[in-house]
Amino acid sequence: MELSNEKIDIIVAVLVALTFLVVIFNFYTSLTLSEQIDKKIEELSNVNVPKINIYLIKESSCNECLDLQGVASSLASSFPGEANLEVLNREEGNSFIRKYLINRLPAIVIEGDISSFNVPPQLNFVEKNGALVFEGAVPYFSLEDNSVKGVVEFILINHKGCEVCKDMKVVYDSLTSTGIVGNLKELEHPSEEANEFANNYSITKYPTMLISKDIDEYGIPIGDSNLVRTYDNYYVLDPIPPYFDLEEKRIRGELEVIYLFSQDCEDCINISTFSSALRDIGLYLKNETEVEINSPQGEELISIYNITKVPTFILKGDIEAYPGLRGSLEEIGYFVNESFVFSDLERVGKYIAVGEELENESVNTGNETLDEGLVNETMNETV
Repeated sequence: MELSNEKIDIIVAVLVALTFLVVIFNFYTSLTLSEQIDKKIEELSNVNVPKINIYLIKESSCNECLDLQGVASSLASSFPGEANLEVLNREEGNSFIRKYLINRLPAIVIEGDISSFNVPPQLNFVEKNGALVFEGAVPYFSLEDNSVKGVVEFILINHKGCEVCKDMKVVYDSLTSTGIVGNLKELEHPSEEANEFANNYSITKYPTMLISKDIDEYGIPIGDSNLVRTYDNYYVLDPIPPYFDLEEKRIRGELEVIYLFSQDCEDCINISTFSSALRDIGLYLKNETEVEINSPQGEELISIYNITKVPTFILKGDIEAYPGLRGSLEEIGYFVNESFVFSDLERVGKYIAVGEELENESVNTGNETLDEGLVNETMNETV
């Protein structure tokens, strides 16, 4: 039976329509399935990614406080997951302050998956109520008494006219170079303000430096030194020689040194090594003299100070101004009429015995470079 053209057209139309519907259905089904898969992957990804919230709480009025913005940003970028950083002022962070009993600002609070975060141990975060809290910045704003802590006051008092006195500004430079925040005030004695400090803190030696107790915030045991006197508000650093003694009205710590050498011993320790070593341990050498042992002065010195080995040196002057120096020197030599003679030459290099033939008595303990190192080592070990 043959189909008419009209019926064939109807069948073709139906097949085309069915095919179109199948294509539309497959496309929709595929799109929906893809969306479901993407959604499921996203859900699974969100489950596995750790998340934290970092809150940096600051005191807006504290310009001197340590800026922790860099620390907080570094923590956020180093977290192996999703980290959100938010900076809050004291009012905005008040709920965190109460919840975690925070007493100092700035502070950092980390909430969330803290078990997934290996915070650098040197930051000293403390776990509180399921969060990590850091409030160890210095300087900081104390919420207990509404004041800034950790800004150190340095007061340097010099004595007018003492050009050779030790420069104690190096104390300020050294401490502030380590991150201590402070302000330096320089005074000159005599002056009204300098005299007031002298009366209040029994200062009779200059230069001297007063350091406020804010330095305790940095954990530096400055009060343990025997050169430091402790008061309620300040540590007072007694000077290192040379200094001006107001009671004695003179400069303390001036020394002179005589270097004895033999021109016949070219391989012996260079006397300049002694000079460097003495200066390296902080001695003020006002005068230095070189004397050859065969000269009249050399022979006289050998006789007066019972010298048996050269090269050596004789140290004279205000040795007692240097705390502990005399006892240390006695370990490497001896005293004659309050003058010190260095005699421990066996430890430091080549020398000759006085009055003996050079070829028989020359002692070799190393080359020139080793000699200089040993001399400095010996002096620093004992002083």
